[in-house]
This record gives sequence, structure tokens and C-alpha cells, in this order.
Amino acid sequence: LLVDFAQECNDTIFDAGLSARRVRINSDYLRAAKAALIGMSLALLLGAIAGAVALWMQFNNGWVVVVALVVSTLLLGVSITEWCKHGNLFASALVTAYSVWLSYEVLVTGTQDVNYERPVAFKVVGLIITFITLVASIFGSGLGP
Repeated sequence: LLVDFAQECNDTIFDAGLSARRVRINSDYLRAAKAALIGMSLALLLGAIAGAVALWMQFNNGWVVVVALVVSTLLLGVSITEWCKHGNLFASALVTAYSVWLSYEVLVTGTQDVNYERPVAFKVVGLIITFITLVASIFGSGLGP
């Protein structure tokens, strides 16, 4: 569901840039669409790296996050090559950030520190991710019209 959502966002933004280019016969819109996708991807990647560093310092089993980040980053590198036909940077960056989030959930669930209290903002983000996933699965994300 997550990859489908990211792929749809990538295609929508890129297609909007192509459509604007066809109408205006100017590549500025396409360049802006590409810049938006790269900017959002970099923001997700920087967030994933910052989250991984914070989790590495906070938890004893921080290696879980490092493994998730390294594997996701390697797969991101593969997905942006010509070898991977339908890969794209935005979807891979979103999956990388999500893998760090899932690593956080694993660390919190398995924590030996009984005094650790999950911040309210993280609980809200977890509920939002769960809600979006549930809604997407109910309405058949990825199914054509």
C-alpha cells in the first residue's frame, strides 16, 4: 500500500509537470515537478537518517535501525537505476523512512526500560499511519477504476 501510494504521488506530480510543459511548451514546469520530487525525497531521507541516529543513541538495540536504514538505502540505490523499470526515488525514500519508523516500533515494543514513555506525537503519527493504511486497504488501493 505504501509503495502504491508513493508511486501514485510520483506519477501524479511528474504527469502534472509534463502536462504543463505540453501546454506552455516550456520545460520550467517539468523541472519544477522534478525538483519537488527530489526535494520531498531528500526530506524523507534526511528524516530517516535523523530518526536512525536518534534511535541509535536512545536504545540499546539501535543496530536494528542501522540495518533497516542500510538495507533500505541499498535498495533505493538499485531502484533508481535503469535496471529497475518501475523504481523511483520518491517511493524508495518513503519506504526508507517507513522502515526506520517500523524499527522504532520494534524497539519500543521490545524495550527493557519500563520507564520509557512513547511521546504523544509519536502515538498520533502511529495512529495516522494505521488509519491511512486501513482506509487504503478498505477502498482497494492499487485497483484500477
